[in-house]
Amino acid sequence: MKPLLPFMVCNRNNVDEIYDARIFVEGGACKLLAEKRTDQDLQALEEQLNLMDQAISTRQYEDYSTYDQQFHGMLLEFSRNKILETIVWMFQDIISGYIQQINQDEDTLRKSENDHWQIFWAISDQDGELARKMMETHLDRSRRILLQNMQLENSEKTIQTQEGKFAS
Repeated sequence: MKPLLPFMVCNRNNVDEIYDARIFVEGGACKLLAEKRTDQDLQALEEQLNLMDQAISTRQYEDYSTYDQQFHGMLLEFSRNKILETIVWMFQDIISGYIQQINQDEDTLRKSENDHWQIFWAISDQDGELARKMMETHLDRSRRILLQNMQLENSEKTIQTQEGKFAS
């Protein structure tokens, strides 16, 4: 399946499908992690969240996007299920550029960071069901923002095209 990924074009339909799959897979990974987590896992996740907090405070939004992807990767890695990890990284390859677009607004980043901390605390408390639900909420919000940005981007392209026609 991976060889087909470079040929996929991000559109509204496959973004919805990708996020449906991510919600299912990453939510399940969080549930597994809550059941299997170690103190070392929690320490590493907390350190990553602190880096994310610092990136927001210093308005290093590109760094935040990197730390965000790493945090999600750590959740998958620490779930100790390589199949889930591989599935999500395939999707990540497709939408990574769009995710960076989401991570440009401080309000959005703060909501995202709050979600991440809620996921962390649920995992720490070994509440797998809450961790799963928090991940679902987090990814659903990201999906909505991404789709809004794609709609806005398409609207802007349409306006530019129309302006170009009128300028001729």
